[in-house]
Amino acid sequence: MTPSPRARLTMPAIVDAAIALADEDGIGALSMRKLADRLGAGTMSLYRHVADKDQLIGAMADVAGAAFAYPLDDAGLWTWRERVRIAVDRDWALFERHPWMVLAYAAPRYTLSATSRASLAWLADGLTDLGVDHDEATTMALSVWDLTNGVALMLTTDRLLNADPPLTSAPEGLKERLDAGVESLCLGFAARGAGPSQVE
Repeated sequence: MTPSPRARLTMPAIVDAAIALADEDGIGALSMRKLADRLGAGTMSLYRHVADKDQLIGAMADVAGAAFAYPLDDAGLWTWRERVRIAVDRDWALFERHPWMVLAYAAPRYTLSATSRASLAWLADGLTDLGVDHDEATTMALSVWDLTNGVALMLTTDRLLNADPPLTSAPEGLKERLDAGVESLCLGFAARGAGPSQVE
């Protein structure tokens, strides 16, 4: 016997379907009605699992971000510069795969989830090797995030706006520009701190 839509309706299934919709059409096009249609369920049945769209987006951000998580369990294996590189590369890959995450991470209620706070702490802990206190290291870590998110916004604008045809074309070499900007940040961090610059 085939299970009814209600029997198949679970929070993981709802979140996976919502991520797929946001990837296809942009987060602005995501609605509970469209999500229910994709799942073959009634709109009101979704609210047995998720309180509202805001909670849904938070769950989507957690699930999407988990696939590109920082190696939090291997804290002792990385230099501060390696941590910066890991953070930039994984966040960039996340934004390429899920462009709507650029907007999700622009909202503090999603950026400051438990997972995001742990990721920020992991990056900041590495930067304390420079001899700065944790508050300054956190500011440095946030500047890395801000730079990555800002460049990613140029990469994903058309997809975020669901423009067809595209309004503009993304500038060439954005990742290379990001890498150059990150290198400048790291040189500034090294000059500010007391630790080794580890410039290659």
